[in-house]
Amino acid sequence: MHRYLLGILVCVAIILGIWIFHSSPTPFQGTAWHVTPTVLNSKGESEYDVIVVGGGFGGLSAGAFLAKNGYKVLLVDKNDEVGGLCSGYEKDGFHFDYGAEDIEGLWERGSIRFLLDQLSLQQSTFFIPNTKRLIVDESFIDIGTSQNAMEDALAKKFSHQEKAIHEFFAKAKQVYFEIYDADMIQEWGIVIPQELTKDVMPKVWNDTYAVTHQNLLEWNEKSYQDVLDEYFTDLDLKRVLCNLLGYFGAVPAWTPASKVVASSFGYFLYGGYHALHTPQYFAESLARYITERNGKVLSTTYVDEILVNSAGVAGVRVAKKTYKAPIVISNVNAKTTYLDLIDRKFLTPEFRSFIQQLPVGSSSITLHLAVPEKLSNYPALIHDKDNQTYLTISSQDDSTLAPQGQSAVVLRTVARFADFFGLSKDEETALIKKRVDTLLVQGKALIPELANGKVVKVMTPLSYGKLANLPQGALSWGEASKAKKPYFKSPIVGLYLSSASVEGSGVEFVIRNGILCAQDIMGWKTN
Repeated sequence: MHRYLLGILVCVAIILGIWIFHSSPTPFQGTAWHVTPTVLNSKGESEYDVIVVGGGFGGLSAGAFLAKNGYKVLLVDKNDEVGGLCSGYEKDGFHFDYGAEDIEGLWERGSIRFLLDQLSLQQSTFFIPNTKRLIVDESFIDIGTSQNAMEDALAKKFSHQEKAIHEFFAKAKQVYFEIYDADMIQEWGIVIPQELTKDVMPKVWNDTYAVTHQNLLEWNEKSYQDVLDEYFTDLDLKRVLCNLLGYFGAVPAWTPASKVVASSFGYFLYGGYHALHTPQYFAESLARYITERNGKVLSTTYVDEILVNSAGVAGVRVAKKTYKAPIVISNVNAKTTYLDLIDRKFLTPEFRSFIQQLPVGSSSITLHLAVPEKLSNYPALIHDKDNQTYLTISSQDDSTLAPQGQSAVVLRTVARFADFFGLSKDEETALIKKRVDTLLVQGKALIPELANGKVVKVMTPLSYGKLANLPQGALSWGEASKAKKPYFKSPIVGLYLSSASVEGSGVEFVIRNGILCAQDIMGWKTN
């Protein structure tokens, strides 16, 4: 079982905990307030309808969606460039991002597809399908980019279980389509929280839910391990089908099968995508969309405090300057938002205790490598479950990310913040060198040509924490825990959260969180 507990966690990758699968409500979920900004009123230079704190994809998506609908938006980010964990950099012609090598949500009901359509942006401008190789028990399975490529590859590899594979995927598709309910997506563009369905979906939809979502409800009552055991006997096949759980450290025996379908099967059914020109390009496009519609984006700017009064949110304080707004969307993790940016008198002791005890997930050791060879004989992604090594040839899908005839490579493995905490500088340096050397050995076993490569940058839990104000450098938020997460609407009137610490990690579902905030601010007006 220990094999299921390990895994690497990335910013582009996976969500766990989509709304419908909660067996009991998250604390403080019954938040019924609504704030309506005076959108048509003229405003002073420091007055906005909505202020977004943090320039990750959740905040950018919320800001762009609101700007499109006439809201005056201010987005404030502490880094030089927007994008958060999905930002990047260039060195000597090699381009790297910090965490989004595999992205879902671009099928016809996906959150990213909805955002692109709403903003009149072309999918082909920003995303391209990924090829993938899974290595299990020293053998590999190559996954193409066609629909159902995962199912076809598994049926070929594990031919003795072919019938069970097709039956399993047929059932999983039914569950997946019930999660991405066609009527809900047509109405709102995203999967919405269960707490909202009674208010924003037709009565007949709610009344017939148990009948129209039988497969989903069935798998909600079974663990993923139970479902795998029901269909399969081959251990290696089960391990492959748990491949993406490693991204968020979930335990199959604890996790409802419906959650795993929500978080993984977009990749299995429709494949993953790489962001062209790195995710930074998409992030910058969203920021530009905001500024072109009467909004403003401030980079290299720290928010010192989210201002609150007896009526609710009042704005933010940046150094000695105050920006006013009746609504703030925090794209910063929940712990930092509630414990560092808000005066404690506006939160009950019970709520602060809930936030303080919110578990965080693991982090990563990540190497950015410049390799003086094309590596054209390999797929873009290689996941080695045997050694918990995750390798991406970023320039395989987009040749602009490396000089001609060379390759930009990202190599990852899981890491814990606790291993680095409290070390002296010399001890930290020695630990990093040891982990880097081990990871390079594992990477060279996958691609021998890495021996000729040069390490451009090393990312550790400490550097991830600094990049995005992440407690313990966590790249997911308690996904392996049974603990509940905060709701996207806070107990403070006018304060929303769109970060991964609310309901899941990964580009698609952080974008979903941003759209969710925007839809609620707009009063759930039909698209």
